[in-house]
Amino acid sequence: LTRGLSNSLKNTQSLIQQTVEEREISEKVSENLEKRLVTIRTAAEISRIISGVLEPGQLPQEVVNLLKDRFQLYYVGIFLVDERQRFAVLEAGTGEAGQKMIGENYKLPIGETSMIGWTITRGQARIALDVGMDAVRFANPHLPMTRSELALPIIAGERTLGAITVQSEKEAAFDQDDITALQGITDTLSI
Repeated sequence: LTRGLSNSLKNTQSLIQQTVEEREISEKVSENLEKRLVTIRTAAEISRIISGVLEPGQLPQEVVNLLKDRFQLYYVGIFLVDERQRFAVLEAGTGEAGQKMIGENYKLPIGETSMIGWTITRGQARIALDVGMDAVRFANPHLPMTRSELALPIIAGERTLGAITVQSEKEAAFDQDDITALQGITDTLSI
């Protein structure tokens, strides 16, 4: 009887452990699905904004505000390549920092000295999971709380028009899924 109760207790504990593990897996799957749903809704909303905006100058600011809000980001900015193809000029940025930088005609050289410059030069996304460790990232005094950054190219055909920066106050806030999702949104914007 004691052995039977002991085995029954072990089986019950094993089932409890299995249930806890399955619940954790279920929560992760649910979290990933929610994240994908936000991405799809945001892409659809940006498409609606693009088709409804009559003033092209309004579009970049509306897009950065939407991305910041939907993805709960610290900062989002859109840089466009200048006519001489030497600088990436901030076209739109979120919050007070964005407005200050736009007022200062904030720009970064195109090349290997910043995430934006690197992304425009190579036409590829770049992630800095810990900005303090990334040799290419430019430390922006307007954005002191940035801990991770993702830069995405804005490409039309064969030409890179600029790049989007998305920044978080959390380390390792971005992954390959974020690149895929946000690059899709960026591609819609390039149109």
